[in-house]
Amino acid sequence: MSRGSGAGYDRHITIFSPEGRLFQVEYAFKAVKSSGITSIAVRGKDCVCVVTQKKVPDKLLDQTSVTHLFKITKFIGLLATGMTADSRNLVQQARQQAAEFRHKYGYEMPVDVLARWVSALYTLHPSARPQTTCVHLSHFCHPVLRPCRPDLGLEDDMNGCGEATSAGSKDQEAINFLEKKMKNDPAFSYEETVQTAISALQSVLQEDFKATEIEVGVVRSEDPAFRALSTEEIDEHLTAIRWRRGFQWLKEVFKGLGLVVAVVGGVLKWGNGVVRKEIREKARDGGISGVMVSTTAIRRRHGRWMEFIGR
Repeated sequence: MSRGSGAGYDRHITIFSPEGRLFQVEYAFKAVKSSGITSIAVRGKDCVCVVTQKKVPDKLLDQTSVTHLFKITKFIGLLATGMTADSRNLVQQARQQAAEFRHKYGYEMPVDVLARWVSALYTLHPSARPQTTCVHLSHFCHPVLRPCRPDLGLEDDMNGCGEATSAGSKDQEAINFLEKKMKNDPAFSYEETVQTAISALQSVLQEDFKATEIEVGVVRSEDPAFRALSTEEIDEHLTAIRWRRGFQWLKEVFKGLGLVVAVVGGVLKWGNGVVRKEIREKARDGGISGVMVSTTAIRRRHGRWMEFIGR
């Protein structure tokens, strides 16, 4: 980012530039986008689903040790997008905060309280930089999706709840896709919620994933505990998505064929009328012999049409 008129205003997070910008917060957003990971979260009628890419940086690493999904409590799940080190540090502190809250008050920490604490972490202290990570908190009292960013508050309204959201390198493209899907405020079932989130990620990144290349976390009304789907469960949803795309493709093909048949039928009908009109005109002018001669000429002239309409 060019410092220009903002030179010197990015040395502390508590210093505003003359334009009213906090440069360190903007740097944190830029770092999140440069991580190369895109995450998507969708809320359904009775569930919440979060999906993200799973990239193993080294083939010698155990794939099960690489994850962006974390349990804060039994019922609160966290999806982290950004720098791995900052994400793990934030998760550790969030777990500690939730444990202290339960010890002090005797019940589980509400997700909105945790979301506000995460949003304000390292954004009000001049001695520390913001965490370069965006998190999505999933919880079920009724399905709640709370996106938190490294700025001075929650992402959406005062309650911080959202129907669907995205973070990472292609978050805006994903949000545009989700806006079209959520336009009529649909009440997605569990399967529809998971498949919509996966489809959005596939559409944005323009690739078909294997079950080992993505992570999916869910919270359901039947089982309010946050959990990550197994590879077999993810593969079932990917197969269902492929079947649905195949049916949609066939529908479009048959729709196109129907349009072609309608156009060809109209053209043939028009050609048939032109040929018969010329025959009638020749018959009036030249009699029967004229009709025979003109029919031969018309066949040469409109031979392609005569193949369809016969003699």
